[in-house]
Amino acid sequence: MGRLKVGTSRPHFSAFPIFSFQVQLSALSGLPLLLAPVRSNQCAARFISDYTIGVYGLETADRGFYQTPAIDYSHVPDAPQNLLAAGVQLDLSTSEGTLRLNFDGAGGGTWTFIYEDGQTPNDSGSITGSTQTNSTISYPVIPESGAYINDSGTYARFLSVRQITIFLDGTAGPNNLTAIQPEISFHKANSGWFDGGTNPASFFRGQFTYTAP
Repeated sequence: MGRLKVGTSRPHFSAFPIFSFQVQLSALSGLPLLLAPVRSNQCAARFISDYTIGVYGLETADRGFYQTPAIDYSHVPDAPQNLLAAGVQLDLSTSEGTLRLNFDGAGGGTWTFIYEDGQTPNDSGSITGSTQTNSTISYPVIPESGAYINDSGTYARFLSVRQITIFLDGTAGPNNLTAIQPEISFHKANSGWFDGGTNPASFFRGQFTYTAP
């Protein structure tokens, strides 16, 4: 019979005093022991200074450990599953002004370019086509249930990201945009940053605001 004293400490809060507990050993000398598990917070919460753990067997085979990390995505904003739903308004702001898109849920809608100088008359027109990229390896729609993996790994990197393609019936802004394909990255529930290609090619990057229907 042997006695093993294990010392454990907590942060110095009044609810978690420094404490220790003792383990009763009754096994052959030199062999590793299997101990019944105990959570140290049970001791702290009950202010128990000594805690006995029963030995229930001997470990004689090869030992190994398996560790899996747990990742908390609760602070990552979830992008709306469908950015093109009826009633959605998306404002894409650059240094030249804001391109405001209003979707009808059927691939169309209206657009308005509001110039930053506040003097140039707005451009406006109709959206002639709109799609949202959705494939298993590129900007997939996140499943609401089931396996949280796809062909390229997990869906985690797509939680806050969407990509859309929009065609306009006229030219918008000083760069005479007729089509855009921005990647929309949500940094908050209703806003974030965008970056993407345009026709004709131009610098198209800035902040956006999403308004739900």
